[in-house]
Amino acid sequence: MNQYQQSNNKKGHLKFMIIAIVILVVLVVGAVIVINKVKNSNIVAEKATIEEYGYNIYSYDRNSDPVYYMHGYSCVKKTIENNGKEQIKYGYIKDDEKKVVVPCIYDDWSKIHGAHYVILKMGGKYGVVDMTNTVFVPFKYDEITVNVDNKSFDAKLGDTIDSIAWPDDFNEGAELNIEWAK
Repeated sequence: MNQYQQSNNKKGHLKFMIIAIVILVVLVVGAVIVINKVKNSNIVAEKATIEEYGYNIYSYDRNSDPVYYMHGYSCVKKTIENNGKEQIKYGYIKDDEKKVVVPCIYDDWSKIHGAHYVILKMGGKYGVVDMTNTVFVPFKYDEITVNVDNKSFDAKLGDTIDSIAWPDDFNEGAELNIEWAK
């Protein structure tokens, strides 16, 4: 084989490799697009199921998470009209069942504490409910925080702080929000 044939042969192999790489990249990009469309269509279907009942998945920008989700629950919101003014009310759904477990009647929301409890605001006061909407701490406090050291909810009313012991099923290994709920 002469030098001219070797040079053409190398160019042919190089062209083949470039074409193969381009085809491979196109296939990978196509697969990623298809996977994302399938994922997004599932999210859209789930969101549509929830919105069918007038609820919207509540989005927020914390740590780049598109939807508040923790321990199998998502925060949802519903816009209602009260005395001619629109208000947003918050609640929670159990994701695997697509079922509202805490109705959208609360003025504010929080992260889920101890895997079962949320600090919520209603009528200008804070309280704590579990994921069956059973009130654990009554809605009479100005602020409530989770006190990891004392294993309690610290509930502030005026200048007084009540320390309310965590219930037995409180999972202290779960992610806790230790800032004042506001």
